[in-house]
Amino acid sequence: MTSDAIVIADAGDGRLLDANNQALSMLHLDAEGLLGLNILDLHPESEHEAVRQVFMGDQNSLVSEFLECRILPLRGLAIPCELSAQRITQDGRVLAIGIYRDISDRIRALEDINLRNVAIASFSSGVTIADARQQDLPLIYVNRGFEELTGFKAKEAVGRSCRFLQADDRDQEQLEVLRRALKKGESCVVRLRNYRKDGSLFHNELHMSPVRNEQGELTHFVGIQIDVTDRVRNRELLASSERRYRLLADSVEDLITRRKQSGELEFASSTTEDLLGIPAKQWIGNNFYDWVHPEDRESLQAISIRAFAGESVAAIRFRIRHKDGHYIWLESRDSLSEPLETGGAPLLVSVSRDVTLQRKAEEDIRTALEKEKELNEIKTRFISMVSHEFRTPMTSIQASTALLRDFSAGLSKEKIASHYRNIDTALKRMAQMLNDVLFVSRSESAKVPCNPRSIHLVEYCQELIETLKIIEPQAEIIFRYTIPEGGYYLLDPSLLNHIFQNLLGNALKYSRRGDKVEWDVSTSGPDLEFVITDHGIGIPQEDQAGLFEAFYRARNVGTIRGTGLGLNIAYRSAGLMGGSMEFRSEEGKGTVFTVRLPAKAANSTRQ
Repeated sequence: MTSDAIVIADAGDGRLLDANNQALSMLHLDAEGLLGLNILDLHPESEHEAVRQVFMGDQNSLVSEFLECRILPLRGLAIPCELSAQRITQDGRVLAIGIYRDISDRIRALEDINLRNVAIASFSSGVTIADARQQDLPLIYVNRGFEELTGFKAKEAVGRSCRFLQADDRDQEQLEVLRRALKKGESCVVRLRNYRKDGSLFHNELHMSPVRNEQGELTHFVGIQIDVTDRVRNRELLASSERRYRLLADSVEDLITRRKQSGELEFASSTTEDLLGIPAKQWIGNNFYDWVHPEDRESLQAISIRAFAGESVAAIRFRIRHKDGHYIWLESRDSLSEPLETGGAPLLVSVSRDVTLQRKAEEDIRTALEKEKELNEIKTRFISMVSHEFRTPMTSIQASTALLRDFSAGLSKEKIASHYRNIDTALKRMAQMLNDVLFVSRSESAKVPCNPRSIHLVEYCQELIETLKIIEPQAEIIFRYTIPEGGYYLLDPSLLNHIFQNLLGNALKYSRRGDKVEWDVSTSGPDLEFVITDHGIGIPQEDQAGLFEAFYRARNVGTIRGTGLGLNIAYRSAGLMGGSMEFRSEEGKGTVFTVRLPAKAANSTRQ
């Protein structure tokens, strides 16, 4: 078996007579398609004369000829081949046997070598090849980039050790690194001070790589020399600038930081330790945003994105974590700086000032203003309530007094008594309103005492219901309890009255005539639980948030009288006894109030 293509042609006229399978495959022909072709048909016209001499030349004996040529297949590109031919005589005929060897791989390899040689020769950086098999590793090749970098021509450098580039400057730490790598036959990258032919200094970044043969023997070292003089000079200038920058930054009280777009801190002034309790060197390399309060992080990052995009941004305030865990407020102004290195990314410079005390003062002022606003609103509601709620009893008193003064002689005893009762009821109502206002005022100044004593709770609830029925004869209150009937508890009766007179009174007042009010008393864990349910007008959703505020009334009360103090007093009273109050309500369907008070059992004797 052979991988060569073999054809047989008539040496007289060049007609093809036969071919092996390899030749037919190379030509994309079958045996029938081969017949009738001439050997010249397999080659480009430019090669016809040379092929004719090989196959059909005038030769009287068997010869062998060698020719590099191209063979043309039926389809595809021309194939470079090496042709050898022999002449034989058979049955009186002279035949030419042509043997074609495909040299495509060899051609490509040569082209690759030539291409690499051209590339290396034209490489702007210096390229050197040293013979590792000779003592002192002499240079055997330098490219044009080496000549331009060093000023030495190839003929001045080849045959010498590359040590001549260091001149007398041999005391370099990186030279020792290079010597160790060469001795071990390893790759290395070193930065050396080299000197051109004219004596000028340049900084050379040398990339040295070993080359081994198929047996693994070290044969050569290839070196690539890159002039990094400008880079070194820029770093030196940058280091000098950085020292001046740090000196300036450390001389001011503000915190100065420099960070990448990712948030990584690249610089922090010494103020870091005073503000955050961490040395600047330890903070550098951290992600700045990891130290920002979670609630402020998103807004700060949004500002930073705009600053990195080149926009002018306003100062921003945010909280940042101290080393011990608490947060301080900073006011920061950000600006974009040029990259530290050519091709590097820009950095964000922030100048930040501690405004924690200022922020606290502003919060205090804001709180005071809000409190003043709230007080003004309470005053407004109080004046409105007084002018509205006092007018009715005062009008009643005025009318009854006028009738008694002007017409008492003609009035019956029953009429006179009725007018006196009206005056008495009006005065009591006014006194109750004043007592309610006084209670709110005293509770705000923590002057309302809680005086618990032993109370038979079931009896208290039943008596309160009877009292309310006297005032509202049509009222129907369903009382249910699951506490011991003989149970005594430590409770303040005065505060209890404030709670349940108001809650039950409101439930009756805001229910339709004939609707039932339900009062359930039970224990829930350590607490007594009081649930008052009505099916009245309910509380609008938008009014529920402010329901326990003084003088606040829901907007759907219409003409139903009230001061807006009852729920506030009930809520405060529950709190004074260590309890709580909550509600749920739906407008038009009713309201459920739940009061929880500590269930402190007591003896039947008063305490």
